[in-house]
Amino acid sequence: MYQPLRAFCVLVLPLLLVACASLGGYKEAPKVSLANIKVLDVGLLEQKLGLTIRVQNPNEKELPIKAFSYDLLLNGQQFASGVSASAVTVPAFGNDTVEVEAFSSLGSVLRQFAEYRKGGLNRVSYRIKGSAILTESSIRLPFDFAGEIGLPDEK
Repeated sequence: MYQPLRAFCVLVLPLLLVACASLGGYKEAPKVSLANIKVLDVGLLEQKLGLTIRVQNPNEKELPIKAFSYDLLLNGQQFASGVSASAVTVPAFGNDTVEVEAFSSLGSVLRQFAEYRKGGLNRVSYRIKGSAILTESSIRLPFDFAGEIGLPDEK
């Protein structure tokens, strides 16, 4: 065997095995998007939000999730975060929604309000990123989804 080919195999094969193992036998990580957001509680320093997240499973086997860890960014800025033990089993090539809670700070809300007050903002970009923790092995499958929410025109 040629030395360069041998060196390539020695270096690359372990990396490929680690990459496959990190998804726990799943070919693709779940696709997680924001389906709804509502205000549950407003305090002076902290706000509690109810998030409905949609989990899509692009894999050939069901995806048993026992928990989530996530951050919600609005307009490129950290807005809220949370963890949830909301369990869900998403069927192969299927999807489901999960209700979770997130918490934001007064500073996060004030930053967004200041952006809105500047004007010209008719859409809010959001990004939800984090991990889904599998029931069977505590493997963390990362997710990262970005989208936009249209705001009503002021007249």
